[in-house]
Amino acid sequence: QWEPAAAVVHVLTRGRFDPRRDVWSAQRGPGVGALPGMVSVIYATDDGCRAYHALLYRNFLVQDCRDRELVVVHTGSEPSKFFEAKASEDSRVQYHFFREAQGADGSPRL
Repeated sequence: QWEPAAAVVHVLTRGRFDPRRDVWSAQRGPGVGALPGMVSVIYATDDGCRAYHALLYRNFLVQDCRDRELVVVHTGSEPSKFFEAKASEDSRVQYHFFREAQGADGSPRL
């Protein structure tokens, strides 16, 4: 049984990603060809996504990989109080806020 997200990635990569082979499992160890080291989850967000910030952090917490970090890049009008607090509480969280210029066409993206 695959998690729904793993099945979607399997289809989108036309089978190049295979959860049976590529997913890290605490019981099995790293997948074939996996390299040891830190996993960086990079999340680009804006003011319209604030409702998802807590959900993203909860999902980050339940991951199996022990050596991981969450890097949040936020463009908008005001910093996220949620991620500011998490970055001060959890050393694995890096929060970077970039104020969007008033009247600018679109927001800067990485």
